[in-house]
Amino acid sequence: SHGIGPLRSAAMVALARVHLGMGRAGRARSVLVGDLDGVLGQCHARDQGEALLVLAKCHLAARADGGCGGETPSSSLASALRDLDRSLLAFEAADDVRRTAEVHYLRARALHLLPGREGERDEAAADFVRLSGVARTRSV
Repeated sequence: SHGIGPLRSAAMVALARVHLGMGRAGRARSVLVGDLDGVLGQCHARDQGEALLVLAKCHLAARADGGCGGETPSSSLASALRDLDRSLLAFEAADDVRRTAEVHYLRARALHLLPGREGERDEAAADFVRLSGVARTRSV
């Protein structure tokens, strides 16, 4: 039973990803929130980043749907940015260039929706472009 906790947490992240892919962001979010402490406390940095990325995507989907689960569209966007920032740190710690680039892309898209954050948006977009080139050269 020593290794069951991280395995269960990774399975819950995979389940949440499936729910999100099926357009059930609220259900995906519920699955993740129920096990997020386990993921963040027991799993590898890449798995932590993945959980936070899926959670951020749930918030972005909720924003697009006008908010859900008591969140307004603006609070959903703020939650998405918070989780994207946290996932960025985890993916950087895991040296996952492809996922780091994806997070920068989503940050740029989210920041585009916020007035006065153009500088941050442009920086995130530039990081996405730079890392996309790195990811392409690593995969060749």
